[in-house]
Amino acid sequence: MHTALLLTALLGLAPAPEVFTVRLETTRGAIVIECVRAWAPNGADRFYELVASGYFNDAAVFRVRPKVFAQFGINALAFELPFHGRRRPMKSSVIHNLISDDLCTMVEGVRHCLADILALRLWLLEQGCPTVSLWGYSLGGWLAGLLTAHPQPFEAAVLQNAVARMDIALATLPFAGPAREGMAQSPLDLDVWSLRRLTQTTRRTLIMEGVRDLFVPAETIEDLAQHWPRAELWRLNHSHISIVFGALSLLRAVRWLKKEVVEHGH
Repeated sequence: MHTALLLTALLGLAPAPEVFTVRLETTRGAIVIECVRAWAPNGADRFYELVASGYFNDAAVFRVRPKVFAQFGINALAFELPFHGRRRPMKSSVIHNLISDDLCTMVEGVRHCLADILALRLWLLEQGCPTVSLWGYSLGGWLAGLLTAHPQPFEAAVLQNAVARMDIALATLPFAGPAREGMAQSPLDLDVWSLRRLTQTTRRTLIMEGVRDLFVPAETIEDLAQHWPRAELWRLNHSHISIVFGALSLLRAVRWLKKEVVEHGH
């Protein structure tokens, strides 16, 4: 029965039932949604199709405003930094954060993270995706920035409040204290990881700078834009965090990416 429902939903052979319920199992308990097709036929049909196809499986409830709304619906593959989040080792004798006093492991963790991204790109291309672009925020923006110089170019990149100068970040940010302790014993030239020292291979890059960012100094973003002549710089009235949730600026960036990737014939 489920197979028949799945096929009819995917092929558009039948509309959603007039009234149906969907049960979401979450880490905080179950959520039951009742849908009445007459209220919004197109929306109900689409929701029914997505549920039947497993689109929402393992998706996150990624934004909650208590007593107002809980937002979900983005289907995405999530992978985390080594030694971070769900990838923290269980043993107490090893490091539990990528930024640590174990410099060799920290460098190896960065290498693993870049390898994860490249492996995902290869898989997407093998699955028929015509092109792959990068989008990174904060330290993720730094990692994406490193790959804008990869010998096999990405199509485009969007960097939001990217940590452009790793030497400055590790010298000043509070959470980088363990790394500073490690470098006191084994000095390391972190300027080699600064994005400005790279030669871009990515065709187009958008740099989004939050002018009220207290985490990433604005001058490091400005310096990066000067060293990357093919990059476009947007100065936005955002802080380090608000730039992620600014709906209008995100929509504008998505449209920029669409123009660069889709409208250029890719």
